[in-house]
Amino acid sequence: MDDVFAWNKWREKLSEDVIIDLSDVDFVTKGQKVDWSGANLFRASLKWVRLDSELLQLFFGTDDDVCSS
Repeated sequence: MDDVFAWNKWREKLSEDVIIDLSDVDFVTKGQKVDWSGANLFRASLKWVRLDSELLQLFFGTDDDVCSS
């Protein structure tokens, strides 16, 4: 399933202390762009981080750890 693919992609990039809220994200077929505008990262520090195109580029375009401070 496409949503499983997208979820696994997230899990590969995130540390275990981060919870992902994907309730507002619409998944599309593999190979197409995904609209992540409704997704938020919830850190253990209780700080919400709104995802934007720059963060998505870091997540999927490089191996950088964007979860680190």
